[in-house]
Order: sequence, then structure tokens, then C-alpha cells
Amino acid sequence: MNVKVCLHIGPHKTGTSAVQNVLSTQSFAAFHYPQIGRWPDGSHHNLIFSLVPELGREDAEPLPEQSIANQLRSEVAAAGKKQLVISSEYLSLGDSCSKLLDWLTAHEFSDPGDSTALVVVRDPILRASSLYNQRVKDPLVGETRSPDDFLHQEAKKQCYSSIIQNLMRHHISTQIIAYEPSSSLVERVLLAAGATTDEIPETSQRRNVSLAKHVLVAMLAVNRVVPEIQRRRMYFAAISKARPAFQPANNIFSSQATAWALSVFQRDLAIPSLTAGMKSGASQSEKVSQHNKTEPDEDFLLLTEGERMLIENAVRTSGLDWKNVSKEIDVLAGISRNRNQL
Repeated sequence: MNVKVCLHIGPHKTGTSAVQNVLSTQSFAAFHYPQIGRWPDGSHHNLIFSLVPELGREDAEPLPEQSIANQLRSEVAAAGKKQLVISSEYLSLGDSCSKLLDWLTAHEFSDPGDSTALVVVRDPILRASSLYNQRVKDPLVGETRSPDDFLHQEAKKQCYSSIIQNLMRHHISTQIIAYEPSSSLVERVLLAAGATTDEIPETSQRRNVSLAKHVLVAMLAVNRVVPEIQRRRMYFAAISKARPAFQPANNIFSSQATAWALSVFQRDLAIPSLTAGMKSGASQSEKVSQHNKTEPDEDFLLLTEGERMLIENAVRTSGLDWKNVSKEIDVLAGISRNRNQL
């Protein structure tokens, strides 16, 4: 039952949700997108959490390996296609990619040489901003660090070089895809996976968009004073009504933190395939600048009176505590002012 395997590994915040939405809601002539191990968003996170348990989240529901093997074998036989496409950002972490392929080989689904990984390359600062945004709005994570503290502690982990070197070490064929222009990203990823042009929807809905500044700052304050996951969900439901609540990712870091991080990301330029991917997307920089601010934001944690009133009204209308959140918003504003005095 040997089939080829295409792994769409992201990494995080490179348009994966939009791609996974199409993969999980449409069928394709050239490949099968397994049902087993799907997460509610259409990704294969639960498959990865089951086979690589050290990556598991609190809300994961691990499946027995034999159950996975039996259902996947049934799906492959019923689909009658020669390729599997598996998509999860968690495949970009550690040795999860090679562990999945080893498992597929051990259960006679594929040969070690019949695999390809699709890696999407995005501007590193905007990707870091988007990743920070995701961690703040995810109630299970409940990110509490300031943007600059996050960048200083996480930048090295976000380098593409470690992902590519890990894939090369395990002899996994890799295709680099530029994130920009983002309007055609879903189409380009699907074509790389084996789809035909007539199978690709004319428009792909943006999914998992970043929070607007006032909502992000308010949720950061909530995370710092509200430890309960369910109550964070309640606050998010309330605060996200303070519209506009969403926007494309911008640079939320100070100039000092941005400069330091860019020096860290220079290691990616040592890999020719990554450099080529970044350059192919760089030609679209004028289009990107219409929607994304790449320059540092020295006053990111400062809310205007109007923004603060929007948040206060949303919180109070929902019957939630405003006093402690308000105090923490003041603390964050102080962090921003002190940063500007350095």
C-alpha cells in the first residue's frame, strides 16, 4: 500500500489555516487528505499529537496508534489515490516530521524516499508579530510577556534554518514557497501539493487573522490578571466586539528589539533556498506595505482614550470585571513609556 507523502509543515503563522480549510473541505484528484487525526480547524494536529506525544496540548485527544493505522489504511484503500497530503504546523517542530515518516514507513504506507515537505517563508518580523498575536489570543496559552520580551526569548526558535537543516538531516525533499503575495498563497501551496488549477477555489477566505492593537493590548492585560482559561474565553468574546477587532499583522516591536531580532534572523540567509524564497516574495513589497506596517512601533502598548473606552464598554456590557484589567492596561502603558526613555 505504498503511497507518496506530501507534508505541509507551515510553519506557524504562514497562512496554514487558510490552506487547511480548503484541503479539509474539498476533494482532489491527485491526493487524499486524511480524516483521521484532524483538529477542528481541518489540520492534522491531533494526528501529530498522537504520534509525537511530547508536542501534545492540554486539549489534545490522543488516538491509539493501531486505531490510526487501521483507519488510515481504510481511507487510503477507499480513496484509491497515490499520494497523501498531511498538514500541521507542528511538523515543523523538532523531529516530528521524521517521526511521522518513520511511522508511515513502519506501517507500510510509504517508502522513506517518497516524501516531500512544503515550507512557506514569510517576513520574519511580521511572522513573529503574528505568532505573538496568536499566543495572546489563545486562552490555553495566555501569553503574558510584553512584545519585546517575547521577541528576545523566542526569536532564535523562529529561525527557518533549524527547520530546513532538520529536514536535510533526515533526507526529506523540501520545497520552499514564498508567503508573498499572500493573495495567491493558497493556490501556490495547493499546486505544489498536486492540485490542478480547476480544483482551486476562486477566493480563499482569510482565517485566523491578527487582532487589532486595542484588542491585543486588552487581551494581554487580561492574561496577566485572569488565570482561568474559561474566563479568558469570556473576556475574549466580549473584547472582540470592540470593533474593528482584527487587522493584518504589523510590526508590534520596538526599533531596538527589531534590530536585534533581524541580526538573529540573518542565519537564515546562509541557506540558498531560503534566500531565494525570501527574494521571490520581496518583489511584492509594495503590495505588502499597503496592509502591513513593517517599521517598529515604539508606542504599541499605549492605548488612546478612544480605544480604551471601546474596551471598557465591551467589558462592562458583558458584566465582567473592568477594574483589574484597567489597572493592568496602565501597567503596560508604563512599560511602553519606559521603553521609549531608554
